[in-house]
Amino acid sequence: MHDDDNITTPQGPIDESQAYFWTPEWQAGEREADEDIAAGRVHTFDNVDELIASLEASRHGHNNGQRKSQRRR
Repeated sequence: MHDDDNITTPQGPIDESQAYFWTPEWQAGEREADEDIAAGRVHTFDNVDELIASLEASRHGHNNGQRKSQRRR
């Protein structure tokens, strides 16, 4: 996973239940998510009702005043 100039790599043994995180496919998804966040292609909501309203508006082709955020994980 990339974070500016840092690359996340496993340090020591990997717990079997979390090995999926280190697969090439998962790491590609992490990079894609980081790129989306950096480009502002994310939405945040103050509560679940706003999220549901946004999803319903999207389904019907309306924007519904969604806010974009570049919040980092």
